[in-house]
Amino acid sequence: MKLEPVPTAMSKPLGLPVQHYPARSLWRSIWAAVLAVLGISGLIIALALLEGVQPPWLAILIGTHIVLILSVAAILLNHLRDAVIGVGLFQNGIEVQRAPGENHVLTWDEIEHLWLKTVPLRMGAALRQLVIHTSDGQEIILTDKLPGIADLRLRVAKLHAQHQLAAARLRVAQGEVLDFGPFRLSNAGLALHDEHFEWASMRSIKFEERLVSVHASDTKLHPQLTSDVSDVMLLAAFCAERLHPEQIDNQIDR
Repeated sequence: MKLEPVPTAMSKPLGLPVQHYPARSLWRSIWAAVLAVLGISGLIIALALLEGVQPPWLAILIGTHIVLILSVAAILLNHLRDAVIGVGLFQNGIEVQRAPGENHVLTWDEIEHLWLKTVPLRMGAALRQLVIHTSDGQEIILTDKLPGIADLRLRVAKLHAQHQLAAARLRVAQGEVLDFGPFRLSNAGLALHDEHFEWASMRSIKFEERLVSVHASDTKLHPQLTSDVSDVMLLAAFCAERLHPEQIDNQIDR
C-alpha cells in the first residue's frame, strides 16, 4: 500500500531527534546498472556489424536496445522514487524519508504493531527487517539497505514498547487479552496456540534474535520464531513485570 506523504517531521510532535540512519547511495547502483545495459547493448551491436547484419535488421536491433535501455531506466527511477533514503529516530516517533518532500512521519501512537524479522542465510549471516503496521492500515518495511538497521530496529522497538506499556498494562488490568502473534497475554499468564502457562507455573522465558522460548513447569521448552512475534519488546517488558529477574533472559536487548 502506498504511503501518504506528510510535509515534514515538524508537523507532528516527535520531540528531540535521537539519531539519523541514512541509506546506502542508490545513484551508484543505478548508474552501474545503466552502464552495464549500455555496455552489453554496444557489444551486441558491434558484433552485429562485424557479422555484416543488413541495415534494416541493424535498425531494428538498435531500436530494440533503445527501448530496453529506456525500460531499465524507468524501472530504476521508479525504484528510486519509492526507496527509503533515510530514517530519522525521534523521542516520540520516526520519520521515514523517501523522495525529497515525501517524508512519512509516525508517532508511537500511530504504530499499531511491529515485528523484528530475521531471515537466516548461509555461514551464520542473516537479513534483518523492521516491519511496521500503522493504525490506518499501512505497512512499512525497513531492510538492511539501511546500514544501521540492526541498531535502528532495536531502538524503535524499545521506544515503542516504553511508550505503549502503561496503556497496555491498563488494558490487561481491565481483563483484556493482548495479542502478540502466536502469544496471548492476560492477567492469568501466557497462552501459546492451545497451551496455557500461568505466571506461577513458568520457569523462565528467553528472548533471542531468532527464537522466543517459554520454559514451563512441564520441563519442556516451547520455542517460537521471534519473526512471528509482534511487539516482542513490549511482550518482554510485560514478562519482566510478572516474573522474577532471574526468570527473564532478554538477549535481544544486548
